[in-house]
Amino acid sequence: MQTMDTADKKISIITPVFNGERTLTDTIESVLNQTHPNWEHILVDDCSTDQSVELIKRLTRGDHRFKVIALQANSGPSVARNTAIKAATGDYIAFLDADDVWLPTKLSEQLAFMIENNFSISHHAYRHMSYDTKTVSNLLRGPEIVDWRTFHQRRGIGYCLTFMTRNIPGLVPIFREDRKIKIAEDFTPFANILRHSNSHLLDRDLGRYRVSRNSRSRNKLRAAVEVWRAYYIEEKIPLPLALWFWVNYVLSSLIVHHRARIR
Repeated sequence: MQTMDTADKKISIITPVFNGERTLTDTIESVLNQTHPNWEHILVDDCSTDQSVELIKRLTRGDHRFKVIALQANSGPSVARNTAIKAATGDYIAFLDADDVWLPTKLSEQLAFMIENNFSISHHAYRHMSYDTKTVSNLLRGPEIVDWRTFHQRRGIGYCLTFMTRNIPGLVPIFREDRKIKIAEDFTPFANILRHSNSHLLDRDLGRYRVSRNSRSRNKLRAAVEVWRAYYIEEKIPLPLALWFWVNYVLSSLIVHHRARIR
C-alpha cells in the first residue's frame, strides 16, 4: 500500500519510438498495469514508417497521462529521449524502451525505496526475455552501489530499463545528439550523472529486457570497440585507467552474457 509521501510523487516515463508496432503493446500495457498511478508516459516517435503512432493512439485513447510527440526528421534515440526529458513534468524520471517491459510494482517499489532512503538515483534487478516473451534468463543484478568507477567496470546494471533519477539538474542524463558512438549511446549520459551521485540497488526483479536477433548489442566485438572509444576518446579517461576499466568491462560482459542466456 502506498503512503501519501509516494502517492503524490509524479514519475515521467521516457520512451523513444521507431518502428515499434510489434512490441509497443507489451510495453504500454506494462505501464498501464503499474500499481503507482501518478505518472506520465512521454513517447517520442522518430518518424516511424510502420503503424507505431496509430497503435499508441489506439492503446492510450482517453488516458491523459500519455503524451505523444512526433519528431519532424528521423534523428535517433538520443534526440527522442532528450525531447521527452524537456517535456517531462514529473518529480522523478524513469526510462523504458519501446521493446522492454516492467513488472506491475516497478514504479511503486522503486519510488518507495528512493524516498525511504533519500536516494537520488537507483537501479533494480531484471531479466532478459526472448523476443516472444515466453522464456527468461537468470536474474541480473548490478552492484549494491554504483559510482562512476564501478559503472565503467561492471555490466548487468540495466541502463534505461532499471534506472530512476530525481528530476533535478545534474541528475537527469542528457544524451549526446552528435556522438558517433552507436552501441553505447546510453552509456556516457548515465556515466555523467554518476559523477554527481551514486546509484543504489533495489534487489527486486522488476523488469524485462527483450532480446532481439537484430539488436546492435549482440555484436560483442563491435560493442567492445565502441566501449573503448567511449572510455578513451569520448570521456578522455587516461590510457592506463581506461585500459583497466575496459579489461574489467570485458570480463564482466562475459559473466553477464552467460547469466543472461535465455533458458
